[in-house]
Amino acid sequence: MAPPSSSSAPAPMNGDLTAQLLDRVSTLEQQVRDMRGQLDELNNQVQQQNATLGKRLDDMNFAMQNGGRSGGGAAPAVPAAAGPA
Repeated sequence: MAPPSSSSAPAPMNGDLTAQLLDRVSTLEQQVRDMRGQLDELNNQVQQQNATLGKRLDDMNFAMQNGGRSGGGAAPAVPAAAGPA
């Protein structure tokens, strides 16, 4: 019995299909690299914001413990920044 015609039809296009798949894989790999870069940048931003927030909280706690009479110039800025919260 002869093989079905559907199995013989993809054979001539096999090279073209392989090239298309390789191109798609390449594109997807580039997209993954780009997204990984964006993710790293966003993680860095979040870490910096967390560090800044932690420092402001520490400064505010220090100012509260000392009755707001700290000699540094940062104490007046911290309550102003914390006022809306």
